[in-house]
Amino acid sequence: MQRRESFSGMGAALALGTLGPQGAAGQTGAHLAGNGFVTLRPREDADRRTENRFAVCDPFGNEIDQTGTRTQGLQEAINYCARHGYGLLVIGGANATGGEPWHMNLTASETIVVPPMRFWTWTMRGMTLNGRMAGDMIHFDSLVNSHLDWTGTQLVYMGRQAAVHFHPRNTPPTDPTLGMGVNFVQIPNSISVYGQGARCVQFSPADRHGPIFGNKLIFGELNGGASDTAEGTRDTIGLMVDSAEGTAMFAANQIDVFAAHGCGARTFQIGSAPRRDSIKGNFWRLQATTVPHQTVLRSGETGGLYDIYFENSGLAGTTGVHLEAIAQQNRIRGYNNCATAHIEADLQGGAERHNRFS
Repeated sequence: MQRRESFSGMGAALALGTLGPQGAAGQTGAHLAGNGFVTLRPREDADRRTENRFAVCDPFGNEIDQTGTRTQGLQEAINYCARHGYGLLVIGGANATGGEPWHMNLTASETIVVPPMRFWTWTMRGMTLNGRMAGDMIHFDSLVNSHLDWTGTQLVYMGRQAAVHFHPRNTPPTDPTLGMGVNFVQIPNSISVYGQGARCVQFSPADRHGPIFGNKLIFGELNGGASDTAEGTRDTIGLMVDSAEGTAMFAANQIDVFAAHGCGARTFQIGSAPRRDSIKGNFWRLQATTVPHQTVLRSGETGGLYDIYFENSGLAGTTGVHLEAIAQQNRIRGYNNCATAHIEADLQGGAERHNRFS
């Protein structure tokens, strides 16, 4: 029997070192890898352009076609990531002494759609995303084991749906999991909405089969569009979680919001229908500035833990916390709360719900 030699460990390293990187690539027929990211960044003359302001390139520096784009190349970049399995890096810039340059402004006129993704990274820095469209601004399908970090980014949405909407409906590649699970999502700067009934962030589990679970979710400013607290505002919502059929459909998540303000009738809407146990066991840390005649937190959760800080509480008609009839076993700790905690009359025949305020 002929003996077969194999290179491994130090021997392989020595062999490759003798050949050199070009020789080794030639021997194996391999190409040196790129940076692993599809990139969207300003062109050198971006500030003098009205179209095609951003270049979208694959990890090896080849430009991706964006003919006919309605998102200045962002949708084309996401589609390429989904087809070829790369991360996404979006780079803008920073304010200059003369104001905000065009090379850090990206404008979309149709919904930016993120298909089902798994083990995906989307990093965005120094960018203002502007959106004026009938639907959501950014709409996510299933997202599993992924990382979104949009530090140094602001979103400005002029529409009546959601600026950022997580709505799992289809399974990601190579994974039977339909839903949104075990992700790190960080949007720590600003999301602003300027349309009647608009939501800064919305979560919509799919009935029975599409839970949103085990995620770390961090948001900074959720701006509902009011310029002050004296007159109230449009019926905008900072963060909304829809109810879904099934148990624990939005569950075991950690949610931080640093600075919600300018919202309408509700800042935080946790649950959209009387479905017991659909929203369950989440940990919330919420900070909000109130407006008159507003409910800061309205919830139908089971077993939630809330730390909530109220600023400018005690305004006319303001309710700090409103628990729906199905809410039970929640613990709510309020700080600087001059607003009135309110519990809706129990529609379940007087059953004890074990909610605690402190």
